[in-house]
Amino acid sequence: MAEFVPETADGTFDIVFEVARADVEGKVTVCFETLVRDSRDVIVLADIADADQTVEVYALPHTGDATDLASASWAAAAGMAMAAIGAYLAHVRKEQSL
Repeated sequence: MAEFVPETADGTFDIVFEVARADVEGKVTVCFETLVRDSRDVIVLADIADADQTVEVYALPHTGDATDLASASWAAAAGMAMAAIGAYLAHVRKEQSL
């Protein structure tokens, strides 16, 4: 809950709140707002279909951890080494056939 005292008849008031990303990641969330004065609801914005009250938090792509990266690096290095050996053997065979 945030409390404020208006300074003018018109204006805006920002309310900052934090949520854990894991709680909303990949989900559509609708924020409801209620303005209360003297313990009475003065304004209630609680339309679950209102696009202006809706926030979608996209899931971050997961690219793997350091172990996966290391495994991929070793596999790439081994593949390049095998290709180099194959090219060398092809070269040697070509030289021997001349």
